[in-house]
Amino acid sequence: SSHVTGPVSIDIDSKAIAAEGQADAPAVVEHHDEPSIRVVIIGNGAAGMSAAEHLRRRDPRAKITVISDEGFHFYNRIGIGRLVHGRSAMQGLSLLEESWFEQQRIDVWLNTRVSTIDREAKTIVLATGETESYDALVLATGASAWQPKVPGIALDGSFVLRSAEDAM
Repeated sequence: SSHVTGPVSIDIDSKAIAAEGQADAPAVVEHHDEPSIRVVIIGNGAAGMSAAEHLRRRDPRAKITVISDEGFHFYNRIGIGRLVHGRSAMQGLSLLEESWFEQQRIDVWLNTRVSTIDREAKTIVLATGETESYDALVLATGASAWQPKVPGIALDGSFVLRSAEDAM
């Protein structure tokens, strides 16, 4: 599990939040050579995708990179139970078309794990050893399910249903 150590600051711009509903996201984001800001979002669930969408709406020039250790684009977690019995395919659970990410110029790195965050250098290090610089970092890694201490919880076939991979 990952833990944050050291001082953490949270910046909430209430004026920007209030104005948020006033502008709709463009259908296709125009390309600009120089990004205004480089944002790395760790996690591609509801919080991560919402952050990416709102950032793009506010700043067409931002370089947005979403990193997820899962192998699937943003999907409906509530529906993953259908995967257990094979009644659904992942395509039916996807919440955004793959073309949406291209249109919005949001880079998504699937099956990618962040191993280290260097806040002073403003870089992340991936499990592969590669690094990525950022101006702003969003941690949207979701929650971990708590497992009760009940007889049989550790038996084969007992697991927490949290991700599509768990269901498959």
